[in-house]
Amino acid sequence: MIYQKTMLVLRLALIGIAVLGLGCTENPFDDGKVELQGNTLSGQVILLDGARPDSVVVWLEGFDLLTRTDANGEFSLDLPVPGSTGLSGVFKVYFYIANYKLETANLVLINSRFDASSGDFDGKGRLRQPVTLLNRLTISTRVTPASVFTNYDSMVVADVQLVSVLDPVTVVLPKTTGGLLTGAFLRKLDDGEIYLLNTGGNTRLVYVISDTARKTIRMHFDFASQELPVGNYELIPYLLAENDAVPQGLLDHLGKGIRLFTKKYLRLPFKRDGGGFRVQKLR
Repeated sequence: MIYQKTMLVLRLALIGIAVLGLGCTENPFDDGKVELQGNTLSGQVILLDGARPDSVVVWLEGFDLLTRTDANGEFSLDLPVPGSTGLSGVFKVYFYIANYKLETANLVLINSRFDASSGDFDGKGRLRQPVTLLNRLTISTRVTPASVFTNYDSMVVADVQLVSVLDPVTVVLPKTTGGLLTGAFLRKLDDGEIYLLNTGGNTRLVYVISDTARKTIRMHFDFASQELPVGNYELIPYLLAENDAVPQGLLDHLGKGIRLFTKKYLRLPFKRDGGGFRVQKLR
């Protein structure tokens, strides 16, 4: 999102301030805190496919500050408390869901105050208009059978369908064997407990999905060996939707090793459909 870009450049040149690069990664407050006229950024994110806009990651580069949107897509991000050191520059705000198109907005500070005449935020730190995110890849999972009793002694099958929306999309499956998915997570909806499904095999598969193509990958797991308690679950496939535009600093803030097959992976923001699975008590 670019707003009055030409006016911004002229304004910064006229007042003779140094504009920080959009790729800035150092914390501008290492030498002291700044005085901000209202120290909270806020705004709204909308998902164009109509999905619920919660849990979108909002990251302010340079400051290395991160938050997530609420159920209505609203966010607020508190900047450092007032101090004595002034700051001027352009800082990029990223809006991130792993299987959506990455979007950005520019925050402009002049002498530690929000610039009301340029950038994508007004003088009170509010986005001038909502940021909209477009889906790149839909991820739909169907589990069969969708409900089992605790004495079920056969295999459970999960089919994960991937459909490109913005092509091409590179999808990495780090854990497979013989073309079958061997890594997934079961999230217990009742209490949030996470169970790792590791059926063996660490072959890495890479698919480039384009032209609204569909790719279905299957997973089998032996229910009896999992010892899952009674409850309702969501099966989450372990996969990566590659996007070179995502800054490494954003991923590092979410957690070192976040792309590995550990519970940290679930910090990555995705929007998925399906995956419901139920374990029932014997009557």
